[in-house]
Amino acid sequence: IQKIIEEKQKEAARLEKEVVELIKKAIVKGKFYIGGEIVQIPGSEAVAKINKALELLVEHTYYHLDMIDENYS
Repeated sequence: IQKIIEEKQKEAARLEKEVVELIKKAIVKGKFYIGGEIVQIPGSEAVAKINKALELLVEHTYYHLDMIDENYS
C-alpha cells in the first residue's frame, strides 16, 4: 500500500509541474483584452506578460492616475 501511495504522490507532482508549464505556455500564446480590444503584449515569459498586461489595464482604467502628486496611507 505504501508503494501505491508513493507512486500516486510522484504522479501528482509530475502532473502539477506539467499543468504549470501548460498554463505558462497558454499565457505566452494567449490574447489579452483591455477595454474590449485586443492588445499586443510583448514578451516570452508568462510573468512578464501578466505584469505588463496589468500595468496597461491600470493605465486604461485609471487614466487620470498621473494627477495624483502625493501618496496617502
